[in-house]
Amino acid sequence: MVASLPQESRSLLGAHIRQGVVNGLVGLGGSGYAAGETVQLTWDYGAYGKRSAGTATTAADGTFAATVPLPSFPPGATTLNLIGRGTASGIVVTDPGFQYAVESLAQINLSPTTTLAGTTVQVSGGNFQALGAVTISVNGKTIFTAYPNTFGAFSGKYKIPANAAPQSLVITASEGFGILASATLTIVPAITVTPPSGPVGTTSMTVSGTGFTSSNTAEVWWFDPNTYQSYDLGPVTTSAPLRGVFRKPSRLPKR
Repeated sequence: MVASLPQESRSLLGAHIRQGVVNGLVGLGGSGYAAGETVQLTWDYGAYGKRSAGTATTAADGTFAATVPLPSFPPGATTLNLIGRGTASGIVVTDPGFQYAVESLAQINLSPTTTLAGTTVQVSGGNFQALGAVTISVNGKTIFTAYPNTFGAFSGKYKIPANAAPQSLVITASEGFGILASATLTIVPAITVTPPSGPVGTTSMTVSGTGFTSSNTAEVWWFDPNTYQSYDLGPVTTSAPLRGVFRKPSRLPKR
């Protein structure tokens, strides 16, 4: 038999809620559980079902602190409670009323939000109509169709074309029920240096760039973080067919 505190001493409290942001973190505190046990955290949607919110481990005094992502809350759902169940003690505590903490508007999240051409971006959505169909588009062009689960959430991937120029793209998710959400994806240029290291004054290196504006001039500089000195390696012209690619041989400057 596992000893535990009286029922009135047990608690599961959600605080520090970043309202309106699907996947925004919710700070949790729990007490009254057995020492060192695992607490299973579950989102309870009532008639819509339940989904895991993760786990937490209690300290010697039976308390725990954790953070969990705020979940999707689909249109039509009316209940969202958080349940904490001790796997060793069997103690179950419920923190009700999270439906008042979530924003009802549909949302999409991008990961990353700023990246390079050729990168694959995770597109996640929440608060959409459960079991519907969501059209995902980039600057108005459809890239895939997502199908939200029972809780109105979906996840998909978008690979940025390798020849995409630096720009801001608008990723839009629209559902046939008039539900719409959007987010901005920023594509930035990149440079690489080969080799990445070598003796000062004798090492020949090549500076290569991708994702720059086509048929334009870019100035290449070398910055020494030890002396805070900058060295102008000269201008380069980006190529048009490869969408802003350049390559410039140089020598590692002496300090």
